[in-house]
Amino acid sequence: MPFVITPYEKIRNDFSERNYPWGILVLSVLLNRTTPGVAIKSLRKFLEKWPTPEALQGATKKDVEDATFLCGTKHGKAANILLLTNEYLAGIDYKELYPYVGWPGLDAYRMLVLRDFSVKPKDTKLLDFWKQHSSPEIA
Repeated sequence: MPFVITPYEKIRNDFSERNYPWGILVLSVLLNRTTPGVAIKSLRKFLEKWPTPEALQGATKKDVEDATFLCGTKHGKAANILLLTNEYLAGIDYKELYPYVGWPGLDAYRMLVLRDFSVKPKDTKLLDFWKQHSSPEIA
């Protein structure tokens, strides 16, 4: 199997180490029903305006919709990004963010931020990545 790089890894350099966990969550929202290339392009535009979760706090839903319009269903995605950012800044456990990021987002966060490969993901790209990075006895 060729080495797999997930969309999540492609954006690692766009974040400081401190903001990478938040970026994984935002990208998870943008990837819902959107191709990775479009989601990454939208995320980079988004980060030009709001490089940190704290910077996003002054944004309106319309601001976020305008920055993420390429990803479609802008109303729901913008609302989810704003809500998950508020929860993230409040220190909520990442598992409680499921309503905003779904299982792929939680799996990506667990593997890429927490470096926990104990649970096999359902998303195909994440599954390929998991197979490459989990220990042989897990796979």
